[in-house]
Amino acid sequence: MSRKEFFPPRPSTNPTIYAYELVGVGTHIGLIKIGYTDRDAQKRVKEQLGTAAIQYKIAFEESAMKRDGSSSTDHDIHRHLRKQGFANPEGEWFKCSLKITRSEPGLFKRVTGLSVRDFELLVSLGVFNSALMNDAVYKFKRYEDASLEYIGINKHQGEDIGLFDTVLSREEYQATFLNEEF
Repeated sequence: MSRKEFFPPRPSTNPTIYAYELVGVGTHIGLIKIGYTDRDAQKRVKEQLGTAAIQYKIAFEESAMKRDGSSSTDHDIHRHLRKQGFANPEGEWFKCSLKITRSEPGLFKRVTGLSVRDFELLVSLGVFNSALMNDAVYKFKRYEDASLEYIGINKHQGEDIGLFDTVLSREEYQATFLNEEF
């Protein structure tokens, strides 16, 4: 096998994942559109909005390239967000905060000592025990929610709860919490 066959060549395009929000559009308040392009994100958004005089704000634009030379797509991101329990009211539009999305990699690195990319690699290799990871995330969220509710904050009211690789409905989460023995 030649070196050329072993290492896939990097494409001449610049695969990019981007997200934007519409400014002043009441039906899309709190929603972001997550897309993929191999061109300039600004030009791609203008193509999508056509001649409509809708203002938008690009809030996220990152290379979709992975270390192995392949690239992620917006469908990969959509799948991940749905799996994590984020509302997806239409197509590529999701109800989630970009402030949280942008700050999580740094927080993740500080807490775990791993970059998000390294963590994803370990997950793809099957290093983590899914049942134990779901249990750990559940217990953390239970503790966090109880602490916040004590001071009057219910940050996930009515939302599904995303765990490591599964999602619980709010009812399942509450029932599990109530049935636990301490």
